[in-house]
Amino acid sequence: MAIFNFIKPLGRRAVFMIKLKSFKISTLFFAAIFLTLGLSISGQSLLAAWVAPLANPSTCLTGNPGCDAPINTGPAFQTTNGALWIVNSPYPVNPYGLIVEQGNVGIGVMNPGAKLEVSGQITITGGTPGAGKVLTSDAAGLASWSAPAGGMGGSGTANYVPKFTAASTLGNSLIYDNGSSVGIGSTDFTSLTGSGNLKVNKDLRVGGVIRGDASGNVIIQLGN
Repeated sequence: MAIFNFIKPLGRRAVFMIKLKSFKISTLFFAAIFLTLGLSISGQSLLAAWVAPLANPSTCLTGNPGCDAPINTGPAFQTTNGALWIVNSPYPVNPYGLIVEQGNVGIGVMNPGAKLEVSGQITITGGTPGAGKVLTSDAAGLASWSAPAGGMGGSGTANYVPKFTAASTLGNSLIYDNGSSVGIGSTDFTSLTGSGNLKVNKDLRVGGVIRGDASGNVIIQLGN
């Protein structure tokens, strides 16, 4: 009798647990059904609200960003439109721009014949450029702009043949040349003074008459 009294409440507890488990399963089942119906209704609402685009996407034109095929690294010859922009990005750290290990580089030239061949003018802004400067190189081949060495100084007078008055200075000489006559020490072209032999192919005026004798002597007769 005592054993029966012990089993009887245990059986009621087992029946309660079974009913509770069935209730949980039923609750989960109905929750799944309601969730499925809610998603279906939401999906239909979204589909009903969608409107087709009025026009097709624009055509990707050659030259626009992202439209051209990239240039790959390899032995095959490749061409593409647009500019090549090489930047020194922070990552990875790279102090170099463009390095060509072999071959020649041409700018405006299809078949360069040197390591660098440029068709056109070159502007070099480094190395302190300035008006009248020339591009020179040091022993290591580094080029820079510098003022030309040497140069001449001094001044002169028109029609005077110049002469060096110092190592790098020009000045007037005694010879005056106006393009048709020559004067030495004078601008009076009726006189000419020379030291040494003198050969005259035309008339020579010395303020008198010059004649020669049979022996080849020169006789200058002044006055009457």
